[in-house]
Amino acid sequence: MKRWIYGLLVPPVFDDEAKTALTRQVYRILHAVIVLSGVFFVPFALFPEVLSSRFTTIVAIIIPLALLLLEIARRGWVRLASIGLITTLWAIVTIGAATAGGVRAPIFMGYLVIIVVGGLLMGKTALFFVSILSMMSGLGLAYAEEKNILPASTIHYTPYAIFFIYSFFGLSVLVLQHITWQANQSNISALQTELKERNEAEKKLKQRAYEMFLLYKMSKAITSGENLYQALRALVIELKSLIQVDAFYVGLYDDTTHLMSFPLYISRDQEVSISPRNLVQQPGLTAHVIHTRQTLYLPDVQSPEVLQRFKIVVIADPDIRTYLGIPLINEGRILGVMSVQAREPNTYSEDQIRLLETLASQAAIAVEKYELLRQLQKELAERKQVEGALRESEARLQSIIAQFPYDLWVCDAESRYIIVSGRNRGNYSTSLGKTALELDDMPLELRQEWQAEHERVLRGETIYKGPFDVIADGKRKSYIVTLAPIVMDEQIIGLTGLRIDVTELRRAEEETRQLNEQLEQRVIERTAALEQANREMQAFSYSISHDLRSPLRAIRGFGQILRNEFGNQLDTEGKNYLERVLQAAEEMNALIDSLLALFRLSKADLHRQKLDLSAEARSIVETLRQAEPNRAVTCHVMEGLFAHADPSLMRNVLENLLGNAWKYSAKTPEAIIEFGAETKDGEIVYFVRDNGAGFDMQYADKLFQPFQRLHRAEDYPGHGIGLATVQRIIQRHGGRIWAESSPGQGATFYFTLSET
Repeated sequence: MKRWIYGLLVPPVFDDEAKTALTRQVYRILHAVIVLSGVFFVPFALFPEVLSSRFTTIVAIIIPLALLLLEIARRGWVRLASIGLITTLWAIVTIGAATAGGVRAPIFMGYLVIIVVGGLLMGKTALFFVSILSMMSGLGLAYAEEKNILPASTIHYTPYAIFFIYSFFGLSVLVLQHITWQANQSNISALQTELKERNEAEKKLKQRAYEMFLLYKMSKAITSGENLYQALRALVIELKSLIQVDAFYVGLYDDTTHLMSFPLYISRDQEVSISPRNLVQQPGLTAHVIHTRQTLYLPDVQSPEVLQRFKIVVIADPDIRTYLGIPLINEGRILGVMSVQAREPNTYSEDQIRLLETLASQAAIAVEKYELLRQLQKELAERKQVEGALRESEARLQSIIAQFPYDLWVCDAESRYIIVSGRNRGNYSTSLGKTALELDDMPLELRQEWQAEHERVLRGETIYKGPFDVIADGKRKSYIVTLAPIVMDEQIIGLTGLRIDVTELRRAEEETRQLNEQLEQRVIERTAALEQANREMQAFSYSISHDLRSPLRAIRGFGQILRNEFGNQLDTEGKNYLERVLQAAEEMNALIDSLLALFRLSKADLHRQKLDLSAEARSIVETLRQAEPNRAVTCHVMEGLFAHADPSLMRNVLENLLGNAWKYSAKTPEAIIEFGAETKDGEIVYFVRDNGAGFDMQYADKLFQPFQRLHRAEDYPGHGIGLATVQRIIQRHGGRIWAESSPGQGATFYFTLSET
């Protein structure tokens, strides 16, 4: 109830901003209608001759209709609520004027309020339409009054009554004007915020463009050198044109020897030769950057705090005050450190540091590039040695593949056969050194097809053919062929082909296919039956949700009206019957909710995650204790019980099982409830045990059936749907649930859960 009231007071927020803004307008106006209706009622209490039943009826109609329109708007039908509000106000004003004197009736002024509301909610077009409609209504009332069609008014308005009525409509227009002003202020504020954000974005964009220009110049300087030294020298020149650089170095780190070498170290515009340094023996700031893999900025390296925190190793310039060290990282590998230093404290800004970090990324790529170039030159020398070894191994390979059971061939980069083995060795030994087009003993069309396939493979494509049938020696044979490129050092140096006889396999596949068709037909039939069952279940669920709820709502509604409006006219027995009817309706509604919840379990998606069942059980027990603080119940929850399950569904299971244990042990003087687990046959079995009422095991088959109860509702209230819900959830988790009990000796419910 509180949540519903809150929803009527606070407008909802939708994805569409325009819809949200319109909803706020509708809420403000409807709230104003409700408040003004109450205000409208007060002055007329001073004038009994005016406060007739029709005014009481109008107020009694407006407030419930306003609440209904609020509910419609809350559900997202904002435009429908707007049209409903305008239509309701127009009908009330028109009917009120028609029965209270026509255009002379004070309520006729209400058309002004309707026109303002229409413009606020529906825009310029609606404003025009409502204005025309109001004028036409006034013209119709004037005509009807002239022709004596309207009923004679029996209301006599005193001057004060007319004053209060006109004041009420003036107050209404004032409130609507205030709502309009609030909406305009909100729009202006939103526009100002958007302009501010846009200006900030443009400023950042310009700054980013300038940084990208500088980064381009420096990146060009890095990549222009023929070697690493020249690239780093070009980088320093560009840096000095941008920021203060009193010292600069790039150190390259070898993680196997922990040595830091310095291909370039500049101090006071002079190159300094620095010997490699072991970072384990002489760590310093460089070692800190290497180990943390993060930028280190020290505004003043000579401050006592820095000297106390870091072990500084002075290499070239003892007058350095500002230190900036940035790790050189490429593809997750630490390559070294780039450092920029100044003799003034706190020299570099955050933007400069961010730009230098980006530049360090480019420098890391350059370092990696030159390192790869050096490695490539080394590998080319090694490759010559490998080629010689390859020729030796090729001869050994020939002798091995000669005994290969399948048809195998290998071609070089020019599509010439260099290896032919298997059953084809004798037939195609003359093909060695030839291309497919040069095989004279094959039809030209087949040779062209083979040659085209070989060329596709040499471009990097892998071809799978078959199975296909061939007639040889009067017999049908089935083959599959695979053609694949041979890649070495990322280059295609040839291709290999393999042909396999799959005649027997095809025969087995055909038998399997026929069997699968039979199985598929069974699956189709069972799927159709399952779909039909699902449709019937959906129809049944829809019938319960709508066909049963509609008369139930009528019973509850008319019962509440009877209790509220005519309760004083009923005797004690009548009131008792009425309360039993309302109680039965509430129980029926709860049963419908429980049944629908059970149906929804079969459709809800499982979201498994690691779940602390012990923590969930303790939370549920604490909730039960808070609900009945005077009960003395001893609860034991085993620690460290975890499961891979859906959190919300498993909480539903534990709430039902622990709640049942709590309920059915209510009449036990010293109630004991236990939640734990044990291992049986290598499987974890969870259990909930109590020493309560228990049940006879001969009725155990009814435990998990919906609405089946083993105890009277007068003794232990409930709907009989909880254990059916538990069983459905456990089954959806791939587990089992069962119970053991005896009357008066309590009950134990066991369940298991699958890991996947």
